[in-house]
Amino acid sequence: MSKASIVIVEDEALIADHIEQLLIEAGYEVVGVFDTAEDTLAFFKNNQANIVLLDINLGGSIDGVDIANQLNKLPNLSIVFLTSNTDKKTIDRVKLTTPAGFITKPFTKEDIISNIEIALYKST
Repeated sequence: MSKASIVIVEDEALIADHIEQLLIEAGYEVVGVFDTAEDTLAFFKNNQANIVLLDINLGGSIDGVDIANQLNKLPNLSIVFLTSNTDKKTIDRVKLTTPAGFITKPFTKEDIISNIEIALYKST
C-alpha cells in the first residue's frame, strides 16, 4: 500500500473524525481536515496533498463540486467525492470535474481504501 497524503473535506464532524481514524489506521497520512470551502482552498494555497476526499454539501455558498473545479488547476492532486448526493444533476456536475473516485454515503472502510488506492494508481 502506498503512503499518501490526504485531505478530508467534510462538514459533519463525526464522519470526518471516523474517516480520519480509518485512514490513519490504514497507514495513510491525513494532512488536513476541513469543513468549509474557504478553509480548504486556503490550505491548498501553501500546501500539497495527493488526494482530497471531498463532500459535496458543505452548507456554504460554495459546494464540493465548485471546490473540485478550483482544485483541478493544481498538479498531482486526485479528487475523490464522498457524498449522499446521487441525483442526475449532481452526477452531471461531478463528471465534468473528472474525479478519481466517487463514494456514496453510507460507506465502508473498503469503499474508502479501494477508491484511494485506485486514485493513487491512476495518478502514477
